[in-house]
Amino acid sequence: MKKGILFIALGLFAYTMVSCDPGDGPGGGEQETSKNYWERSALTHFQLRGPVKTIKEFYTDTTYKMTTFDEIGRIVSDEYVGPYENSSVSYVYNALGQLVSMGTTTYEYANHGRYVPRGRFHMNTAGLTPNLSLVSNEGGHTNYTFVVDTLFIISTSQYEEEVYVDTAKFTYSGKYPVSFRTENVSPTTGNIWGEFIDITYQENGMFDEYSEGNFGTGENAHTSTRTTKYLVDEEFMLVDSKVYVDNYYGYEPATYTQQYTYNQQKDILTITEGEYIEEYSNYVYDAHNNWTSRNYRYKNGETWSDLSEERREITYWE
Repeated sequence: MKKGILFIALGLFAYTMVSCDPGDGPGGGEQETSKNYWERSALTHFQLRGPVKTIKEFYTDTTYKMTTFDEIGRIVSDEYVGPYENSSVSYVYNALGQLVSMGTTTYEYANHGRYVPRGRFHMNTAGLTPNLSLVSNEGGHTNYTFVVDTLFIISTSQYEEEVYVDTAKFTYSGKYPVSFRTENVSPTTGNIWGEFIDITYQENGMFDEYSEGNFGTGENAHTSTRTTKYLVDEEFMLVDSKVYVDNYYGYEPATYTQQYTYNQQKDILTITEGEYIEEYSNYVYDAHNNWTSRNYRYKNGETWSDLSEERREITYWE
């Protein structure tokens, strides 16, 4: 089965938040590439081209997720149809095209002109949103407040009678967050542990290099860093490589590298990490150059898995 990396992003996730970007129009193309990446339509962030109306991604013949877009490229609903239960979420926008509600979650915005992280960690997966200031749901709320060039992300949640508050600080350069660091000190041992993020950007706002990790001192002295490098591309944000470096006291440093390759349509062909290889092949495309089927297999050594088919149905606005 495919490798997966579990990520937590303080209530904001990439797949459900791409629609809060104010961009409009069909995915891809010159109309989109002239904009900052974080102000492009949801279609572009989904790596779709043309005036897509619906995309249905099949997990089995009867299990799928369908995302519906309006005529200017915003998500209006997500629907999941499964073997045991179905679910759906609706999206609502204000006059500026900003997402104001998604199911029971609501969003508010300021006018500072900066791009705000959708979560305090794994930003390269969660992404950035222009002018985001508040996210609220049944579990609590997250405030985004600027003091000069520092963004304070203050998340408040309640469990039974206990109220929990978490604060993170991002340092900005112009419109973009560029670094983040936390340090926690043990009151008994004095040991320190924490997290860090460092980011550089391309001219169009796409990530150029994104590094994040955690560290500790004392008995748990270590530094773990995950660095993602991106290709330079005007249309889509494509991963070039991922490097994982783990350095624990008393052990030899361990380094793992994933390399990504793409076809001419900028769809993934291979992900390689040593002997482990994931391979996508036999792409079939529609008239808008969006793939509708492909094959997948993997190996961790000499033997390949069986080929499996990945399929999706796409409709378009006329």
